[in-house]
Amino acid sequence: MLRQMRLESQELRFDEEKCDEARRFNNKLWNALRFIASLDEGLPERIELPPIDLLTLADCWILAKLHATVNVVTHAYDNFEMGVAADALVQFGWYTFCDWYLESAKANAQRGTRMAVLTYVLDTFVRLMHPIAPFVTEEITSVLRPAGPSIVVSAWPMRATFRPTPSLSDYDRFMTTVERLRNARSELGIAPKAKVVVTGPEIDEAIAEQLRLLAGVEFRSDDSVPGETFAQRLDALRIQADPALLRERYTREIAKLDVEVERLEKKLANEKFVANAKPEVVAAERDKLDDYRGQRDAARAALGALA
Repeated sequence: MLRQMRLESQELRFDEEKCDEARRFNNKLWNALRFIASLDEGLPERIELPPIDLLTLADCWILAKLHATVNVVTHAYDNFEMGVAADALVQFGWYTFCDWYLESAKANAQRGTRMAVLTYVLDTFVRLMHPIAPFVTEEITSVLRPAGPSIVVSAWPMRATFRPTPSLSDYDRFMTTVERLRNARSELGIAPKAKVVVTGPEIDEAIAEQLRLLAGVEFRSDDSVPGETFAQRLDALRIQADPALLRERYTREIAKLDVEVERLEKKLANEKFVANAKPEVVAAERDKLDDYRGQRDAARAALGALA
């Protein structure tokens, strides 16, 4: 219900669907705790992060997202914006942590750091969530810190900015690639459990393993020349399926990207926009245009390879 609190004087109608949503969210967090506790490493005696040079790309990504959430939620509480705080908590806890990082933690490449990062993130998150969900967060804390004090007297997470060495945009692009491959499977009518092969230039073994876990695909190198950037290598990954189905899908993808490229080209050709917008906004739009062009080039190359 707190997610609906947007106006100070707004009257809220009781909605059982919101109650069910909260129940499912609490259940999601509890299952996340059960998964963490079931890992071979066992829960640590102390909750602390490993040295930053040992963190993987996925670790750095989740920690940066966590610290951003700490800042948003703390500011929202300070200003009595309960709806903003609740939204940020659900977005991070359900989508960012459970749907993405928790799944990626199953990869062998994550074994060295996953327990420390998982417990640190969940412990920090439940302290953020405690003011609006006191019971489930107390229970989770009692498992994470069995010898520790109640969460009621735990320190509030400090506001901070996490600046890791790897580019966080790399993991964002990886997520985009996973979603693209999932969508391609659906559009091509491939059964969820059917084995699917994707080909492209050589990629890191850890990334290939994460693609298998999150997108349900097996990577095979096609010995093509790799792109200069991580994003270019991911954009070149293509599902192997019926050529007619692939041709139809790539054609639709190119048409969609043509629209985006044309829209941004017109926007950036507008002298008033370039002159009046903030430099960082203009730069972001130019980066987006380059990104769409790169994706379109990769799709055109894939379509041409089918001919």
